[in-house]
Amino acid sequence: MSEYCSIKGCWCEYANDRGNCILTPCLVEGEGTYVINSGKGTFIPKPEKLSFTIEELPDLIKRNEILQDAIKHYGETMQQQVAIEEMAELTKELVKWARGDHSFERVAHVLEEIADVQIMLDQLKIIFGPTDGFEDVKLRRLQQRIEEGKE
Repeated sequence: MSEYCSIKGCWCEYANDRGNCILTPCLVEGEGTYVINSGKGTFIPKPEKLSFTIEELPDLIKRNEILQDAIKHYGETMQQQVAIEEMAELTKELVKWARGDHSFERVAHVLEEIADVQIMLDQLKIIFGPTDGFEDVKLRRLQQRIEEGKE
């Protein structure tokens, strides 16, 4: 059941008792976003899928260009420091979740920090190089440990 959002003027699936969006797909003008709102109107992209089509390749190229531009503009050292800062902010939000704050607002904060960390990790991969080989080894090791735990 959708409720009217007084902030964006749209119909939303989740609204608090004041009618403000908390965490929901926003239906205004067909926008595909999650609305995170504590009265400030913060938005984060709706994660619709994990793969991409050839038509979406220009968006991925543009994303990579933006990441490279950020490194050039701010410098490698600064972006490494920002990555550390963003990981600390994600840690802080996860600690709040672990302490029992399971509110929609907390979920929104965790998702926002995950996005920030992912952007910074992608920049670190540009700076230091790809991690695919390391990820493959670690995933195989994880799979092996899971299988050993089933025995």
